Amino acid sequence: ISAIPSYDTPEGVKLPAAWLVEHAGFPKGLRRGGVGISSKHALALVNYAGSSGELLALAEEIRAGVSAAFGVTLEMEPVIVPHSLPGQTHG
Repeated sequence: ISAIPSYDTPEGVKLPAAWLVEHAGFPKGLRRGGVGISSKHALALVNYAGSSGELLALAEEIRAGVSAAFGVTLEMEPVIVPHSLPGQTHG
């Protein structure tokens, strides 16, 4: 694996989490049952038809994989994006 890209900031060293995820063996488009990683962004987990438990298990698998590969612990920053079925509204 090539060197981890990074840059210095006044707060410390910044690392690209998406790069860490992909280089730890979790590529965009990965599927695990009814959940997976978005085909467009390595940090976006998608619940296709799975359970919340499956989604959280995948997130933890990714965190553990990045930690094992690079010694870096990712912090979870969940953002839930509602998905409406045709005819449904949120509000």
